[in-house]
Amino acid sequence: MRRHLANATLLLTLAAVLTTPVAAATHTVNQSGISFGPDDLTVTVGDTVEWVWSGGSHTVTSGVDAADPAAGDLFDASLNSSNTTFSYLFDTVGDYPYFCRPHESIGMTGVVHVQPSVPNESATWGAMKSLFD
Repeated sequence: MRRHLANATLLLTLAAVLTTPVAAATHTVNQSGISFGPDDLTVTVGDTVEWVWSGGSHTVTSGVDAADPAAGDLFDASLNSSNTTFSYLFDTVGDYPYFCRPHESIGMTGVVHVQPSVPNESATWGAMKSLFD
């Protein structure tokens, strides 16, 4: 009976460890001239992207371009001397294109790819290892 209880406890602990999400991160996209850098960014669900202004007057607008019927539905923020940063937390898997309204026609665009979160291997291994110490 004790062995079954120990095995059940071990399985429950292991399941909890393996489903523990990775800590959220903040990623920076820099505006430089008429470009975003990086303009193609991959993040994990729960991560935040922060766009940082360096000069001029720009926007960070969700959507493919101004003709997109959903343009600006998720975010549509000014990036200028009054608003030097804009942050957005991505909580759903998918690809999120964005653009600068004044400069989209000259290629000031980007995309954020949001992937599912997975447990951190070192944290998972450390937790599993602690079960046997």
